Amino acid sequence: MKQVKCPNCGASFEVIETASFTTCPYCGYTFNLQTLQEWVHYFFPVYFNQNSAWLKLRSFILRRYGVPHDFYESSNITNIILHYIPLHVFHAEAEATCQSKKGTATYHKVLDLAIPAHNGFWFDSLLRSHKFSVRGRMFFKPSVLERGKYYPPSIPSESAKNLSQSIVNSLVLREANESCRGYSQVSKVDVNYVGLVHYPIWEFHYNYKNESYRGLIDGTNGRVMFVEYPLSREAKTFLLISSVAIVATSSLGGMMIGSILVSNAVLGIMLGFIGSLVSSAPLLLTALSLKERGSEEISKKDSLLSTVEVASLIEKFAGFKANVPITFDI
Repeated sequence: MKQVKCPNCGASFEVIETASFTTCPYCGYTFNLQTLQEWVHYFFPVYFNQNSAWLKLRSFILRRYGVPHDFYESSNITNIILHYIPLHVFHAEAEATCQSKKGTATYHKVLDLAIPAHNGFWFDSLLRSHKFSVRGRMFFKPSVLERGKYYPPSIPSESAKNLSQSIVNSLVLREANESCRGYSQVSKVDVNYVGLVHYPIWEFHYNYKNESYRGLIDGTNGRVMFVEYPLSREAKTFLLISSVAIVATSSLGGMMIGSILVSNAVLGIMLGFIGSLVSSAPLLLTALSLKERGSEEISKKDSLLSTVEVASLIEKFAGFKANVPITFDI
């Protein structure tokens, strides 16, 4: 930690060593720690308060398969935290050209990227897949510091900008390569920093029959990012019986097919057993797990890079750890 002085109100306070800019906890002034110049700072309001967020989370759980019948009456909250997650937000535009026998084709990609500016949460990997909205933000108010747990940015905006440029380059190149059989290259890229945005995330901890569970709710749109919940004994028994039935049926089928095609019933049983284990693995794991998990996240596979691709870009271009989550709004 290091001591800094606010250029606006003169108050002294501590910030982490790696911080490039910070927000004064006394007056709400956001500034660059090197130049002391004011920094563009936004936040998203909490449209889902503590009660409505818990109702949404509990309603989502009650719709899941195998939840115990007494869950509503027997579950109770033990802890609630409102996190204000810092995000570096960029507007990115890129253009790629592809030379082929048919001529030259041009491809465009325009998107907003929100890159979390602080890591070290237990839910870093969940932030990576979450679709933050970057529209509807408001200018930062000092009162936000009192509403929840506020995190200053620890990742420099320049590193995030380099990563944003690498991501939009990869996206537009992927689109060109998938659509054109020829030589593709990025011909233009423009990445502009929109500002620092603090985004509200609710973290819930609750108990059900002496077992603890966790959940995350987007405080702006109410989307369930992640939740753990119990399965009833009846549901676990049914899933276990179903997985055993799949294994037995597939093994029997493999024996019959092996006897007919290759005159080797043992080989058929082995192949059928292996195949059945693969197909029944999700049911078996769910039946044997102590907690089930769920979310309302929606993937955009046709628009986004995979987690592996993003991690590779982070290590190659950004120069910080690969567990920094990357999110998009397209």
